[in-house]
Amino acid sequence: MYQISKRLTIAGAFLGLACGFLLTQQPTKAATTSQAAIPTTQVVKADSNVLDQGVDGTCKWDVVKDGDEEVLTIHAGQLDPGSIFDKLKYHIDIENTKLIIDPGVIAPKDSFDLFSSFQNIVGLPNLDTSQVTDMEDMFDACGVKELDLSNWDTSKVTNMRFMFASCMNLEKINLKSFNTKNVTTMQCMFFQCTKLRKLDLSSFETPKLENADEMFGGDGDHLDYVDMRNFGNPKNSQIGEIFIRGYICKLTLGPNLVDQYFPQPQPGQIFDDNGIKKVSTGYNWIALNGPDKGAKKNSEEMEDVKRDQPVTYIIENKALNNSYTEYKTVTRTIKIHPNIDNVDEPVIFTQKATIHRQVTINDDGTKTYGEWSKDYWEEYDAPVPDWGSPRPAKVAKQIVDGNTQDQTVDIHY
Repeated sequence: MYQISKRLTIAGAFLGLACGFLLTQQPTKAATTSQAAIPTTQVVKADSNVLDQGVDGTCKWDVVKDGDEEVLTIHAGQLDPGSIFDKLKYHIDIENTKLIIDPGVIAPKDSFDLFSSFQNIVGLPNLDTSQVTDMEDMFDACGVKELDLSNWDTSKVTNMRFMFASCMNLEKINLKSFNTKNVTTMQCMFFQCTKLRKLDLSSFETPKLENADEMFGGDGDHLDYVDMRNFGNPKNSQIGEIFIRGYICKLTLGPNLVDQYFPQPQPGQIFDDNGIKKVSTGYNWIALNGPDKGAKKNSEEMEDVKRDQPVTYIIENKALNNSYTEYKTVTRTIKIHPNIDNVDEPVIFTQKATIHRQVTINDDGTKTYGEWSKDYWEEYDAPVPDWGSPRPAKVAKQIVDGNTQDQTVDIHY
């Protein structure tokens, strides 16, 4: 009994000393090796603005409040595989959270889904990707408008499937440094990037590529220009549906990509060609350089074309200069009926709103109409004399669009 009591006394004293030691310690600015292994629940909050903090792999992270925005910062270290968002215990509003990547952050070998769904990412050039082999879904459904990944090392990557799929706000992307010599799949890599108009993939060499089906395309979107001059399909590969869903208006290809059914032109499609607005007028592709310069071929015929140099092709088109702006004025008439002797006619006020739209005259004489702009009628307060009250006393402000008709409002006293 004495031995048990003694052990309990010693254990209690040790526990008390340990607790006292922990309470007197202050967090340091940089994580040591031992600190990096501290479980998320034991990380001490040093700032009242810190909503939560923890550890992912050896990377410390914290969420702070900055005005109406939450900021998630990933600090130097090695990240574990898996979605950053899914691993957080604190429930962030991902629509209004900025993700910051500090220098010295190392991406995991398996970076599947790593940044998916984040709307604002800062510091991507800081990320060390030299060990990554899997980038599938890495930016899936991200809301970023621009991505500069020009310094990323992708020399070990084999999987880029769905990497940027459903990035519906993405307008500009820089992938000029991408080494794709070991990549085996790019299936749906840019699928449903509805605002992306130009893609420079001229650095993409693909000697091991096995699948690039539906690499581009989606519902209702198009690409003005894609440069994939070094892209190729290896011998005996089954790459045949790269452009099956993609609508592309101008395309540069080299000698290594063969036996490909070209995107099907859509007459009437408006696109940008080096700052000049153009409209598609037919179903053929035209070679802009090379031995077959000026030759026209449809999508099926392009499948048999061979090249010994990079050649740029463009869909049949003409400059979009046969358009004009149509204007329409919509009027709201306010009639005030004073209901007093010797006044038979109402007092009339008019409010006018002018809207406009673009109209294009097609070659066959038909017209293509753009969307109407919007204007509005101001709110109107009826005068309030001593001899009566207006009904109604106020006419509300109203938005005017292409569906709005002339209106009359009567105010009686």
